[in-house]
Amino acid sequence: MICVRTPKYSISINGELHGFFPGGRGLRQGDPMSSYLYTLVMEVFSGILIDQTSAKNFKYYWKCNSVKLSHLFFVDDVFLFCQADFASVALLKRGLDIFSSWSGLLPNKNKSEIFLSDGSPSLRNNILLAFGFNEGKLPVWYLGVPLYLPDLAKWIVLL
Repeated sequence: MICVRTPKYSISINGELHGFFPGGRGLRQGDPMSSYLYTLVMEVFSGILIDQTSAKNFKYYWKCNSVKLSHLFFVDDVFLFCQADFASVALLKRGLDIFSSWSGLLPNKNKSEIFLSDGSPSLRNNILLAFGFNEGKLPVWYLGVPLYLPDLAKWIVLL
């Protein structure tokens, strides 16, 4: 934690280092420790989500059920998947809240979206209110790849 809480930086001018100054808020993008710490932190988040999705009232999206897929992490994005029922959504939300309280990391509500392909208007509203995220529109593309196919039904993805 000393490496995270007390970073110091130096400026190189013409190949020579000039002084050290303290970092303002811990690690920054490009810091060699960032990718290692991200991996460790996401392992904890993954464990929390696995614990939440092991509850008997959690329902996986039907195409994810055989492999028990409820989440994916890619670069700095988090994808959460479940059946669009409030019990399953509440378990994912609880996992996110536990992780946030432990780590101090919060999702950016302006950049996070929920994608719903089915459900009653009241269920849709309850899910959106529970997370406080915007509703994204399907089809959605991520890094040039479609994440929605017409045969998918009753799934949720949070970004």
